[in-house]
Parts: sequence; structure tokens; C-alpha cells
Amino acid sequence: GSSGDSLFDAGADGSTTGDNDGSSTVSDGGFSGGDSGPCVNLQCKQVTCPTGGTTSLTGIVHTPRVGDPDPLYNAIVYVPNAPVAAFTPGVSCDKCGAAVSGSPVVITLSGTDGTFKLDNVPVIDNLPLVIQIGRWRRQVIVPHVEKCASTAVTDDLTRLPRNQSEGDIPLFALPTGDSDQHECVLRKIGIDDSEFTRPDGGGRIQMYQQTAVGNPPILDGGSPPATTLWDDIDTLKQYDVVLLPCQGNETPHPDDAGANNMIDYANVGGRILGSHYTYDWMRFSTD
Repeated sequence: GSSGDSLFDAGADGSTTGDNDGSSTVSDGGFSGGDSGPCVNLQCKQVTCPTGGTTSLTGIVHTPRVGDPDPLYNAIVYVPNAPVAAFTPGVSCDKCGAAVSGSPVVITLSGTDGTFKLDNVPVIDNLPLVIQIGRWRRQVIVPHVEKCASTAVTDDLTRLPRNQSEGDIPLFALPTGDSDQHECVLRKIGIDDSEFTRPDGGGRIQMYQQTAVGNPPILDGGSPPATTLWDDIDTLKQYDVVLLPCQGNETPHPDDAGANNMIDYANVGGRILGSHYTYDWMRFSTD
């Protein structure tokens, strides 16, 4: 989740600290800042309410799963005041709480139960809203905002995307597993089956084939060998996340360039999720 180096820290420059009970108006980096100058775009639609009231949005951020989705904490929720920039493809050493694009008017984090309250939002119909965790991001439209009142945002708008047509999903590399099937976890959180493809298929979950016994192809036409993933550091660097399911036993890699490539990938910001015996990638690396 977001941590001490995120834009939610209070700083000497006068920016405020976001929390789970309200929102922040940040005073630098192109964010709105009270008396810093004339209002711009949606800032001009913020209103002063009587008796200390505010115009707010409330909701719950959760996974894309249909039916009984899990809530998500420390998700960034904000109203952008400018176009939201596309992510630069390839591995990067950013963090979940890194600065967001779009010069937010107001911004907050979801709480431990996924709930959020965004105060002092602009009063317009068709208000843009962004929900983001790292490179998971969805941009939605809130149809109507009630002046000086609390507007509840529906659950269908506050979930993460199920496919690329709904928003941004990190690019995953997923070798098949013998004892673990990580693709089942991703499907259970709600990612559409259309996103599971070969590396040349355009999906955000790109499958590779390992050769362990009991490890059959799961895509029509099969997938390329997993060695083509980790034997080439440039191939690894295309991905935001590499998932390493257990193969059922320890596999030493003392002379395997792939093990060193995996360490190098992590050192430049790559995320690796390994289960059970996949500690062998680190144990036997010669780096």
C-alpha cells in the first residue's frame, strides 16, 4: 500500500496529509491550493457550503470480482483536473503510493475496509473519478453530484477493471505451475478470461509453459517455453509482475542465467510473487 514516501505525507511545503476519513487538497505539483491563484477547470466548480458542510463522495473500493468482491485498502481515489497520462510500458521502480497524474482537485485513500470519503468535490454532473493502486487504475464518471451533500458512488464504479476496455491492468508474466495454479487466483479476483493469452496475444496475463510433469498447456495452441521468459532480461523487463508458481520440488539454478536475470529484474523494480519451492530462484542465484 501507500507508504511514507507517498504524496499523502504532510510536508514543509504546506501540503496536507490524506487519510481514510477525508480528502486532501494538495498545494504543489499542479494540485489545487486554496489562495494560490485563480481557479482552473474543475476547481472552479468547488463550492463553499453553509455551517461548515461539504460536498462529498463516498464508496467502497474493491476487486473486479462479480459477487462478493474483496474490499481494497490504501487505494488512491481522486478527482482529476487534467487528462490522466498513460503508464509508460515496461518495468519501473515506482511504488503504490507514488504521485498520480491528472493534477487532482481532491484526493484520498481507502480505509482498511475499502471505504473512502472524498470531500470538497466539484459540483457538476458527469464528474470524472479515478481509482488507482499502483498500475491498476480505472477512470469512471459519476453521473450526478449533489451540492453540499454526500453522494454515494455505486459499487460497479468503484471496483478495479476486469479487462483492458475498463481500465489499466498491470502486465503479468505467468509460467504454468505443477503444484500451484496462479491463474486461478487471478480469475477469482475477477480478471476476465479474455486477458489470459500467449505473449503475442495482447492480454494482460501472458502465459508461458513450464515442462514439469503434470503441467499441461492451458491455452489453445499452447504457450512458449518459460525459458524464453527468464533467459532474456529484456523480455523480463517488459512485465510489471512475474508470477512463479511452485513446481512441486526444489530446482537448483547454480549455473542458470535465468536465476541471475530474475534477481536483476527485481533490482530494477520488477515485482515477483513466488510460492513454496520457488525460493530456489533466490537461493541458487550466483549474483
